[in-house]
Amino acid sequence: FDSEIARKMTFRFSVNNKTMSATNQKSSGRCWLFAATNVLREIIAKKINVDSFELSQSYLAFWDKFERINYFVDSIIDTSSLPDGDRTVDYILKTGVHDGGQWDMFVNVVRKYGIVPKDAMPETFQSSATANVNKYVNLALKKAAFGIRKAIREGDNDKVGEIRRNLLDSCFSFLCECYTVP
Repeated sequence: FDSEIARKMTFRFSVNNKTMSATNQKSSGRCWLFAATNVLREIIAKKINVDSFELSQSYLAFWDKFERINYFVDSIIDTSSLPDGDRTVDYILKTGVHDGGQWDMFVNVVRKYGIVPKDAMPETFQSSATANVNKYVNLALKKAAFGIRKAIREGDNDKVGEIRRNLLDSCFSFLCECYTVP
């Protein structure tokens, strides 16, 4: 690859598509949400005949994160018969909750929770810089995973349900503090 030749190239396009201005995911791993909402907003803007419009990526990220938290708990319960140190359990604990995703995840969140305009749930500092949000959520998940696995080994299903409810309640409240209330 010769970067000098590439720099001298003139890029010409025979068709220029008029689109809205780009959106900015800032310091978050939500590129998949931004890409999907950018496609959708173009369609919506044409249907409602507006020149500028943006959907709330923060709203979708909130619900995506909450769904991932619940999925994490399900995964810990489903693998509770595996020993500590098992590669599958270690992977679940190591991966935890993060920002990355793809089209089918976008579709599932939209089908379940819908979409809202950006002004209904705007960006916050935490939604635009998600590293610390993920860090604190994952700490809570690991603590809950330990308690769930212990309760299952002891045959205490009521305790498993209590840990799950407390985790979902506290994570929901935490996400509301970080993203605002959906």
